[in-house]
Amino acid sequence: MPPNNNTLRIAGLDGLRGIAVTAVMCHHLIQVYASSDSWVRIFSGGFIGVDLFFVISGFLITWLALVEFRVSGRINVPHFYMRRALRLIPALLFFLLVNIVVAVYNDRLAQVMPSVWATLFYYLNWKVYFTLEVAPGFGHLWSLSVEEQYYMLWPLCLLLLLRSRRAVPVVALATLAVVLQRNLAWHEGGNWLPLYLRTDMRLDALLLGALCAFFWQSQYLARLFNGRPAGIALF
Repeated sequence: MPPNNNTLRIAGLDGLRGIAVTAVMCHHLIQVYASSDSWVRIFSGGFIGVDLFFVISGFLITWLALVEFRVSGRINVPHFYMRRALRLIPALLFFLLVNIVVAVYNDRLAQVMPSVWATLFYYLNWKVYFTLEVAPGFGHLWSLSVEEQYYMLWPLCLLLLLRSRRAVPVVALATLAVVLQRNLAWHEGGNWLPLYLRTDMRLDALLLGALCAFFWQSQYLARLFNGRPAGIALF
C-alpha cells in the first residue's frame, strides 16, 4: 500500500508487524506448553518474527530519511533522534518504573537494577552476551537495544552514503558481509549466543530493510508491476 503523504505512514507495515508479533507469541507459547515431539512445533518460528521486526525498522527509518533528503537535500539528525526518543522513551520509562516498584516491594532492587540500566541505555544485548545475566521480564528487550544502536549510527552513515551516491551497492555489500560473517561463525561451531544477540550479527536484517526502502523510493517495482502487485513482489 502506498504511503500517506500527510502522515508519512505506510499502513501495510501494521500488517507486517502483526505477522511478526504472532510469530513471536506462537514461538513462546509453544516453547512453554507444547511437548518436544508435538506437531505444533512446526509453527515455533519466533526467530523469523524478530528478523521481520528488524527488517521493518530498517525500512521505516531509512524511508523516512530518504523522504526528508529528497525534499530538503539533508537529514536533520538531531530532529531524527528527538522523534525516536519521543516515540520509544515514554513507554520504556513506564515499564522500567513499574519493574522498579515491584522490585522494591519484593526486596529485589539490587538484582533488577543492572538490567534496568542496561535497558535504559540500550546495551542490554551486550550485557547478556558478556554476563549471561538478565532480570526476569527484561530478556525480550535485547532487540530494542540492537535497534537503538542502529538508530544512533545509521542516520549519520546514511547521510554520508547519500552524498557519495553509492548508497545502494555499499548497503548491499554490507548486508552480504554480515550474512557471510554469521554463517562462517556458525559453521566454525561457535556458540549460538553471539549469532543471536550481537549487534554486528543482526545488522543484515536492518540493512535489508534499508535496501527495501531504496527500492521502494525508486518506484522501480511500482513501474514494473503497478500498484498492489508491486507491494506483493517487494514483500
